[in-house]
Amino acid sequence: MNLLKRYAGASYSIRTKARIFMILLPLSILIVAMLMATTVVIEHRVNPVFLLIMGISGACFLLLIRGHYGSAVNIFLVAVTLLAGADYLSKTTVDHYVYTHHPATLYNLFCLIVSAALFSNRIMVLATALLTIGFNWTFCFLASPHASGLNLSVLNKTIMESSIAAAVLCTVCILIISIKSRAFRELEQEFKKNEEQYGVILRLIDSINSTSLSLSAHSAELLSKAGEFSDNSTAQAGFIEEVTASAEQMSSSVEIITGNVETQNAKIGLLMEQITDLSDSIVVMNGKIERMRADSIEIVSSIDDEKKYNLSMLESINGIKSSSGKMTTIMEILRTISEQINLLSLNATIEAARAGEAGRAFSVVATQIAVLSGRTNASLKEIDDLIIKSFDEINRGLANIDSSSRSNTRLLEKVNCIIAMIGDVYDHMKAQGEINEKVSGDAGLIQNASEDIKVSAQEQASVIGEIVKSVMMFNSINQSYAEGSEVLARKAGDVKRLADSLRERVDVGSGSPGHNGPLGG
Repeated sequence: MNLLKRYAGASYSIRTKARIFMILLPLSILIVAMLMATTVVIEHRVNPVFLLIMGISGACFLLLIRGHYGSAVNIFLVAVTLLAGADYLSKTTVDHYVYTHHPATLYNLFCLIVSAALFSNRIMVLATALLTIGFNWTFCFLASPHASGLNLSVLNKTIMESSIAAAVLCTVCILIISIKSRAFRELEQEFKKNEEQYGVILRLIDSINSTSLSLSAHSAELLSKAGEFSDNSTAQAGFIEEVTASAEQMSSSVEIITGNVETQNAKIGLLMEQITDLSDSIVVMNGKIERMRADSIEIVSSIDDEKKYNLSMLESINGIKSSSGKMTTIMEILRTISEQINLLSLNATIEAARAGEAGRAFSVVATQIAVLSGRTNASLKEIDDLIIKSFDEINRGLANIDSSSRSNTRLLEKVNCIIAMIGDVYDHMKAQGEINEKVSGDAGLIQNASEDIKVSAQEQASVIGEIVKSVMMFNSINQSYAEGSEVLARKAGDVKRLADSLRERVDVGSGSPGHNGPLGG
């Protein structure tokens, strides 16, 4: 049924219960509707309990088709039990009610206990039985004031018997559930085994059918390929002759290649020797450049020392120049003193002349002082000339030292440039040496590869000779294949006929391409 598609993966017992319960729910709605119609006709009233039961049945039906079997059953049982119990107790609330007999609703509650055993579990059976017993004793309590005499005895007896009956019915239903559960488990185990075995059989039939189809197709393909193979064998014979001629031409070409490889190998050996000589020259050049660099550094050091010496000499000459300036000042003072002495000697001579004989001795002294003053002036003039010459020599010395210092500075700059250039040359030579080493290594690899090519070419020449022999042998084998392909074509036809026969028998045995399950779907 399409409504039970949500229970496709459920157990067999659940699927069976859901199918029966789906039938009983509409049936219960129909029965309740008939009872409600009877009540309307006889009692001229609508019992709301019937309406509630019909509504609950509809809601539980919707839950059932949505896959909620347990919820639908439990809600239905609990709700209908409570509504039946409420209707059972409502009998005592009628005006002028007198108990004469038990209402038939009690038997409806007994039916609900049995329904719980059929569709639910032990807990729902026990709950339904307890509710039934509870409603029964509540009815007894409510109906006792409305019973007297023999009716009271009947009420008490009926309550006791019905309670015992409900308990016994509950026990029996629980036992039935246990037996039913065990039976359903065994039935489901057998059902699963049957389904597994049936599935294995179906898979085996499908496998045989698929194998026969595949075998038939492969046989047809093999038959076609056998014909093609026979045709190819005929065409391949001519192709083999062409391959033989090409192989012979290839053999002569390989001999030429081998000679070229040997010549190339000799040239590579000569190149290796030249690269080795170049490497030695680079090493020697690097040593000379290193020594030149060291000598240049020593020259720079010497120029620095000379520059320091010139600076020291310049300071000394400047000190001499300063001292000469002081000497000039002192000479001026001495010249002034000499002139004062000369003036004093003149005055003394004049005074001695005035004194006459008394000043003669003083006149002699004054004359000597004047002579001494003249000599002093002459000496001072000579010293002054020497100082002026010394100044000139000092200035020329300063100019020479300054010129030498500038020359040393320019020389130092040139030497530093030379050192930088030597460093660049050294770095380039070093890089050239590394490149030369790499080239030497690559050339060695090329030489080894060339040697390998030489050996490979020789081996290839030998292999091509073997290929020519193999092609000739393959030609004879190809003729044998052509004969075998005809036999293979006949065998492939026989296999195809057997495969078609097997597929027809499998189709007859399985009945139809669509297989049904062990339970008929």
